[in-house]
Amino acid sequence: MRFSVSLPYPGARAGTDIASQARYAAFVEECGFHAISATDHPFPVVGGGSVSHHAYDPFTLLAYLAARTERIRLHFSLLVAGYRNPYLAAHMLATLDEISAGRVIIAVGVGYNRAEFEALGARFGGRGRHSDDVIAAMRSAWSGEPVHADHQDWRAEGNTMFPAFAGRSQPLMWRGGNSTGARATAARSFDGWAPLEVADKWADKAGTTGLTMSTLQEAIASYHEEWRKARRSGTPDVCLVRGRTDWLRDPGRLVAETEQLEKMGVTWVEITPYGDTPEVVETSLRDAARWLGEADLLGPI
Repeated sequence: MRFSVSLPYPGARAGTDIASQARYAAFVEECGFHAISATDHPFPVVGGGSVSHHAYDPFTLLAYLAARTERIRLHFSLLVAGYRNPYLAAHMLATLDEISAGRVIIAVGVGYNRAEFEALGARFGGRGRHSDDVIAAMRSAWSGEPVHADHQDWRAEGNTMFPAFAGRSQPLMWRGGNSTGARATAARSFDGWAPLEVADKWADKAGTTGLTMSTLQEAIASYHEEWRKARRSGTPDVCLVRGRTDWLRDPGRLVAETEQLEKMGVTWVEITPYGDTPEVVETSLRDAARWLGEADLLGPI
């Protein structure tokens, strides 16, 4: 199993400034985890019942952390496809991937916060189909070949991108989202699927469909079936985004649930460590890494 560790939200607790984020990333790498993840909220509405939160710009933050680390992957979780022009996003991602020597993972989502879309001048209605158009445009630019496109939101007349991915692999791209549509899209045209574990009672606020340990196995089985129907080869990634922290406090439960997830077909878990201070957070991560390593459940970085 591989693990991505969420970077702390600014202001969520002590020690969330940029310097602390760099120390945190280096510590996560030292523990033997596989990725650090950053979220995408440029201009959210926070409070008043919203589940949004503030975040540092993920492109800038992960570029800085790429220079402060050596092996750990740089994970966008999630990058909201509709917030930016696709060619601008593709350029920033290709540059970051070159800076980091190919360490970028991009989990893409359609987003849920209408107020943030409207503040950014982005389209909220029809954002699922629009996200598919964005990804297709990004991939066309990454080829390094001249791009010709006539979309209602952008136009290309032989434009080319540098850096590009001619002759080298594009970054891993996972499709976030719990809906059947997101799962089907992940199976057809992404390297993996990144669902969010969320109880039904919180799903509406998070703009998604409920998904729990009791329903995950069926959902993964359906995803694998969609993958085969699309005539895809190999085994796709499934990265479960798990915001709960209770399972990390108990070594027996951590090992048992990791083994259970692995049997279901989960290949990555995005975890949020517990703790209100940097010292407690580091202790929780160090303990989790030790318990997982002793159970031979912490894959190579």
